[in-house]
Amino acid sequence: MRNNFQFSIFNFQTYRAGGFGLVEIVVVAAMVSIAIVSFGEVARISLRLLQDEKNALEASFLLQEGLEGVRALRDQSWNANIANLANDTNYFLSVGVGSLWDLTATVQSNINGRYFRTIVFQAVNRNANDQISPSGTLDTGTRKVIVTVSWRSRNATSSRSAVGYLSNFLQN
Repeated sequence: MRNNFQFSIFNFQTYRAGGFGLVEIVVVAAMVSIAIVSFGEVARISLRLLQDEKNALEASFLLQEGLEGVRALRDQSWNANIANLANDTNYFLSVGVGSLWDLTATVQSNINGRYFRTIVFQAVNRNANDQISPSGTLDTGTRKVIVTVSWRSRNATSSRSAVGYLSNFLQN
């Protein structure tokens, strides 16, 4: 018996008019252009955010340095370096003679060409329970210190502040 019947599911033939249409080319070009512009914009925004975060991190380090510098001055001599400073006056931390920290009321130049750091001291009062309070007896052996770092970022000024208390526990 002869088998004259042939069947195959792969025997389809399709006919198509040749080439891509102009509309298809324009649509694909527009999609590729939008994708490239979107990736570029994401990269630009990411770089700007990274720069802002770098500035904030560097400002945090300068805040920490300011607090540590004031603590070092306290450890050297409370009476000579901390006790005689006026309240609510801007002071500036600088490296003095012998690579030691120094506080001055003279405005200093920007740190790293960008950051401006101020240090302000305030009096501390204690209540009847010897707790720090807004009113009460003046504690001459404790000072509140506020360190502020500000910098110019695009069209605005950003700033960070840190607050701490210094005590004359060394009695010097």
